[in-house]
Amino acid sequence: GCVTIANIDDTTRAAIMKIAPMGVYDLPWINLNPANLEHNISAMLNLGMGWIHEKANKSRAWMETHWNPESHVRYFDNIYGSL
Repeated sequence: GCVTIANIDDTTRAAIMKIAPMGVYDLPWINLNPANLEHNISAMLNLGMGWIHEKANKSRAWMETHWNPESHVRYFDNIYGSL
């Protein structure tokens, strides 16, 4: 896994809620935007490789649990099934 960095605005959070509603509560992504990117990347590097590996493992586990192809297929299958 790798550390997942994203700009999680309200639109992004709403999209996550639609496809992975329970996943939004334990989302391990690092929320950065262009204004704070450089400062926060430097801060993460200062936390050390142990922290980075731990965050990467949490990100991978989250993706496998909440954002995998099976979840997407179920989501869209339910939409098509309701038509």
